[in-house]
Amino acid sequence: LGGVGKTTSLFRYVHESASTYSWRAWFAAENIDVLRKDFLEFGKQLGVENASNKEEPAEARIRSVKAWLEQHHGWLMVFDNADDPQDLRPFVPTTGGIVLISSRLSDWPFGTPLPIGVMTPVEAVSMLRQGDSDSSGHELEDLA
Repeated sequence: LGGVGKTTSLFRYVHESASTYSWRAWFAAENIDVLRKDFLEFGKQLGVENASNKEEPAEARIRSVKAWLEQHHGWLMVFDNADDPQDLRPFVPTTGGIVLISSRLSDWPFGTPLPIGVMTPVEAVSMLRQGDSDSSGHELEDLA
């Protein structure tokens, strides 16, 4: 279900739990080509992706980044707006940290689903107020 606040809820959790994790990563997962590029860029930041392995196929380099993640602990990784579980599977470490995935799919084949229902107008206004102190209550109610 789209527009129920999945991304906003994830963003709030990541922001509020900043001190809980050694590091955090956020990936837009709706486009596999963008995800592949961003994941390999993330590998560079970790020191896994470097000039010596640039000639390897992208899939092998992704496996190297994933293996590194599985050997290091205390991280949080978000894959936002994932459409296809099979596309995402090569990027998702099986151990080492916490992986959160937002998706419109209700029957995700791996992990533990946490359904997020549609917000009531009061909940939506409350969430909008937390991020926008310049708008009036009526403007936020209209937006919600």
